Amino acid sequence: MRTLLLATTAALALATAAHAQSTRALDTFETLTPWAADASTDVSSAISAVPGHDGRAMRLDYDFNGRSGYAFAARAIDLQVPDNYEISFWARGEMLPNTLEIKFTDASGENVHWRQIRGFQAANGWTRYTIKKRQIIWAWGPEPDRTFRGAARIEFVVTAGQGGKGWLEIDQLELRDLPPEPSVPPRPLASATSEDGLNVAARAVDDDPLTFWKSGEATEQGLTLDLGYEREFGGVTLRWMDRMAASHYRLATSSDGRTWREIGAVHRGDGGTDWIRTPEASGRWLRLTLHDRIDESGVVGQAGAGQRLGQAAAHAYALSSVEIEPLSFGESATTFMTAVAAESRRGLYPRGFHGEQPYWTLVGVDGGGESGLIGEDGAIELRRGGPSIEPFIIENGRLVTWADVNISQSQADGDLPIPSVLWTGEGWTLTTTALAEGAPEASRLWGRYVLTNTSDRPQTLTLALAARPFQVNGPRQFLTTPGGVSPIRTLDRQDAGLVLDGKPLRFLVAPNRVVAEGFESGADPQSLLAGNTVERAVDERIVDFAELASGAAVYDLTLQPGESRTFGWTSVLTGEPAALPVTGSVEAVLDTVQERVAAEWREKLDRFDVTLPPEAGPVEAVMKSSLAHMLMSRQGPILQPGTRSYNRSWIRDGAMMAEGLNRLGHADLSADYLRWFAPLVFDNGKVPCCADSRGADPVPENDSHGEFVFLAAETYRYTGDLELLRAVWPQVQGAVRYMDELRASTRTPQFEAADKRHLFGLLPPTISHEGYSDRPAYSYWDDFWGLRGYGDADAAARFRASEAQFKADIMASITATARVHGIDWIAGAADRGDFDATST
Repeated sequence: MRTLLLATTAALALATAAHAQSTRALDTFETLTPWAADASTDVSSAISAVPGHDGRAMRLDYDFNGRSGYAFAARAIDLQVPDNYEISFWARGEMLPNTLEIKFTDASGENVHWRQIRGFQAANGWTRYTIKKRQIIWAWGPEPDRTFRGAARIEFVVTAGQGGKGWLEIDQLELRDLPPEPSVPPRPLASATSEDGLNVAARAVDDDPLTFWKSGEATEQGLTLDLGYEREFGGVTLRWMDRMAASHYRLATSSDGRTWREIGAVHRGDGGTDWIRTPEASGRWLRLTLHDRIDESGVVGQAGAGQRLGQAAAHAYALSSVEIEPLSFGESATTFMTAVAAESRRGLYPRGFHGEQPYWTLVGVDGGGESGLIGEDGAIELRRGGPSIEPFIIENGRLVTWADVNISQSQADGDLPIPSVLWTGEGWTLTTTALAEGAPEASRLWGRYVLTNTSDRPQTLTLALAARPFQVNGPRQFLTTPGGVSPIRTLDRQDAGLVLDGKPLRFLVAPNRVVAEGFESGADPQSLLAGNTVERAVDERIVDFAELASGAAVYDLTLQPGESRTFGWTSVLTGEPAALPVTGSVEAVLDTVQERVAAEWREKLDRFDVTLPPEAGPVEAVMKSSLAHMLMSRQGPILQPGTRSYNRSWIRDGAMMAEGLNRLGHADLSADYLRWFAPLVFDNGKVPCCADSRGADPVPENDSHGEFVFLAAETYRYTGDLELLRAVWPQVQGAVRYMDELRASTRTPQFEAADKRHLFGLLPPTISHEGYSDRPAYSYWDDFWGLRGYGDADAAARFRASEAQFKADIMASITATARVHGIDWIAGAADRGDFDATST
């Protein structure tokens, strides 16, 4: 039913555009006079002239020196782009995978567009790279009109991915004027190797669902579409007529109608609607070659497969529709599956793919390492960015999903990080519980399912635990660990469970059967569980080149009134955790594990006392649940606000989390964090806003310096560890010195002028406040944290003098800002006069 063809076109196409009208050299690099190199703090960069692809070229040498950050070459440019165009350049280099950014900045210097390519490694030989109009997107800036029309400055930027030392050479930067694309693509012209009466090829593209093209017979057949011009597309949707679908076919494109390039093949299609992903595909002609029909001798599936029972199979192929999909359709596996979900029954895919907000909670161990998630609907993510196990029920032949039941969530004892999701169906309930045990270096994830008959009559039900190529983390999440699809390329059936891309999932109760399919053969739960999917034998392997395979353990059972049955599975999160018990009932095994995990968490969460009135009881539960989340989110000594999109350590979050740990009985962890973070402070005293495996991030956020000093002071106040304070004292002094230098930059005669007096003495503008990402602002959030830092660093008279001076400047600024903007509150930012109680 659902098929996918993977094109091999690279994100940066090596191509010469068809029908180009004119080409203009933007820079031939015969001279480097307009260019200058620069880099972020503690990163080295330099440019030099070298032999190029044609004449001379520019070489950018860089060394991240163990830091995160960026290195770049930039120049002023007078660039105005036509209605349709492409920008190209030749490049070669030697580098680890990093992010390449080609940035275009307008004359104001505030509005930036870019082409960003993650994981970029330049080829060793000269290679031509093309940037298409659609690939230049808005980056940031205050301008509400985000259309790219040109630039006054261009930069080639290497941003740390794996970092390291390397070089990139660039030559022949050109702008090519292209013919405008039609606002509405013309209807394709169709031709076929054979036609059956009035069911001609044109009927496959007439947008009429009641008409269709039908071949003369079911031998090898072909359907060719003339798209009218060299057209880019992201996929094709095929809608087959009942019992006249091809199981094996190929898709190819051509720019001249003679030379064809295959962009994929399907070998086990199952009819109905086939969604075909062809990322970055292009061509004037599209050809579908049909090789074999589906074997109609057995019962054929349901739910969108479009194959109705009882209808005689015709010995021909028939297509109701061939639809050319936009580039966004195939941009990624996640956008592709979002398009598929939009045409599917709600509940067959996670709610995030249906455009709904998904909620989830963390399942992990103290100290971090790897972690799972459980979603509000009961799916359990096996690891960060990994696939999930999702429950389904079959009741009287009907597939029941999360969209068909009432759902509620809870935690063990009301505050422990052992979450459960309850499905309430018609006369039955299903409780899904997730928990993790072990240490960061050796941990295990458990899933528990209790199916109960709540009716007054026996119930025959089927429980399916499906391994699916979807994260619990929703598709809208894009930072650090993007959510959405999690590939499953190989799926092996083993005696005790499934193996997903080499990672075993062990079932604690032997299933009645195991089913599995690749995407093209029907991996959606309706086809997989309620169709006629063949049971998989032990040691059988599914290989899905679309990397969207699914499998499920299926349990058939009859429950008496009030009876419950328990099922479960386990998988390794990290290392080699303790061996599983070899005897005992599934209930006993899971009860033992849950009691052990609960006792360990209770000891960690009950290290503080809080006195509250009875009606405020939930406050204590929230405090303990939040503490557990902090303990699970940390990576050893590294405190961080999350494990997915926010899988980095911001000093802002870390300092405040450390204060929470201090007050809730874990001051030793605050000390560990201080030891880890202090060496990341830059040599000039600048405190990085955040850090991760790439090193310290150089983006200036001027709240960071005060937050670091606050962290050091509070850690000493709670631990009394004078040796640690002495160890980090050079970084504390550096942070205070750096704040002095920053403040000095705004305590100049320029800021005595009437239009800038309200900014006098403040820390310079940054984007530390998320609401100011469009343009750096003189945020009082930065100043208040800086003032707090001065107040905490009270070991020297000079610090006290700086504190007094800064306090006076801030108070004067608040008054002057209110007067300038005509407001009667403390502004969020002095230059904006905005209301933001969260930062003031």
